[in-house]
Amino acid sequence: MQTALYETAGGTRLIDPEFILAQLEVEPDQRAADLGAGGGGHFTFPLARRVGTAGMVYAVDVVEDSLESIRRRARVENLHQIETVHSNLEIIGATAIPADSLDRAICVNVLFQNIHHDHILKEAHRLLKKDGKLLVIDWKEDTGSVGPPASRRINIEHLKEMATSIGFLPGMLFNVSQWHFALLLTKRS
Repeated sequence: MQTALYETAGGTRLIDPEFILAQLEVEPDQRAADLGAGGGGHFTFPLARRVGTAGMVYAVDVVEDSLESIRRRARVENLHQIETVHSNLEIIGATAIPADSLDRAICVNVLFQNIHHDHILKEAHRLLKKDGKLLVIDWKEDTGSVGPPASRRINIEHLKEMATSIGFLPGMLFNVSQWHFALLLTKRS
């Protein structure tokens, strides 16, 4: 049985992007975004390989150095379908991606770092096409001392209610690790 974790040669356990992107049903020729991509592009590069040269992947982050790191690696790996976008996801309408243009989006470990979760979900909703899918991965509430302070963690039921009020249909909920959950959301309108 495939798991959502894999171990690096150095013993670090990471979330397996291939397993996650299979749950998100990322396919060739799609337009996708890694919302809060971070410097390593842990999901950006597997997304780019899945959508292929006819697709497009937007790596969105508020940290310019992270985006520069992704640009350099994309050039080295000849992945021209990756475009970096500097944006604060908490500002609705600020992300320079056309509205209603994305087939898929992923938001990994972003909500716990921000205050306005509803703004981030509204921005993702604005960017997705009708029936587009967003996969939110974040820290579980009950991980003990591992991870961010309890006050920063996301209550899954509250997340579902907020997503529903914005226009998402909550779908599959699964564990990514003993510390992280994943919630699949579909844009209804």
